[in-house]
Amino acid sequence: MEDTASPTQNAAAKCPVCRTEVDAANVFCNNCGYPRKGTEHEQRMFLLNRNTKKNKLERANKKLWQATNTLFIIGALIGIIALGNCFLSFTSLHGDYGQMISQLPVSFIFVGLGFWCKKHPWPAILCGFSFYILLEILYVALSPHAIFNGIVIKLFVIGFLINGLVAALETEKLKKEMNL
Repeated sequence: MEDTASPTQNAAAKCPVCRTEVDAANVFCNNCGYPRKGTEHEQRMFLLNRNTKKNKLERANKKLWQATNTLFIIGALIGIIALGNCFLSFTSLHGDYGQMISQLPVSFIFVGLGFWCKKHPWPAILCGFSFYILLEILYVALSPHAIFNGIVIKLFVIGFLINGLVAALETEKLKKEMNL
């Protein structure tokens, strides 16, 4: 049997959704799955579903942004407190350099996790969350009443990091579904 398709029928066309070149004979876009030769209802439902996923992705990215900023803020606050305790110490003439030396690396770790979060959000936020919880457990072990100091702030930090973890998983899933 001979192929009776004309050259224009087999020519490449652009998908109206993702703008990639698709063989004109294809029923679906190979890249995004758009039903090129589907009914109007199928095409509308595809676009509606894709827009819903885009909105979910935007919300998840906002939560990731909040978690990333939380890591930066924790790092900055620990660094400021370390420097402040050292140079603004009124109890001694020389300040507390030991505390500064122990807290500045912690500050740099959180800032580094914030930068890492931009490329690999799930492991960065998980490490930041685990490290934050470990630090809080150590503070409580050293001073049991420390659990109540700044409890509201601690709960906000934990909440932002947990939301970031969930958003990182959701972002990965949505990007795979949307072929991004």
